[in-house]
Amino acid sequence: MKYDQSFCEAIGKWGCYALCIINIAEQILGYKLDKLKAIEEGIERGYISWNENNYADPKNFDIDQPALFLGMLTGLKFSIRKEFNDILYKPKKGEYIVERWERNGYGHFARTRDGYNSLQDSKCVTLGKLASLRIFKEI
Repeated sequence: MKYDQSFCEAIGKWGCYALCIINIAEQILGYKLDKLKAIEEGIERGYISWNENNYADPKNFDIDQPALFLGMLTGLKFSIRKEFNDILYKPKKGEYIVERWERNGYGHFARTRDGYNSLQDSKCVTLGKLASLRIFKEI
């Protein structure tokens, strides 16, 4: 990226879903990944939205192909679905959950069930409500 510091700032603002997917990959693989390298490769492959002309674009880090991004990181194949009505869903074997939390019009992705949150103190998680789940299933 041309502006490294602005790129890292953008990850801090909008990269929570990408970081959760990387966390799933680390759980599967059993080791830590280079997060910047993973995100950059996801952008290069078209799995993650990135506006090179506007590092402050709020659409930056929209995950256009989450199952393919996770597959790129792990070498496995995945499907993905959203659940809105079953917040107490228990993952089955080969399934991994990313939670979507919301508060006052803001959203944040985390994996609190697995002890992962990319923010030290997310008000969406601590004061908001769980809005939906993204369930990745290995196929």
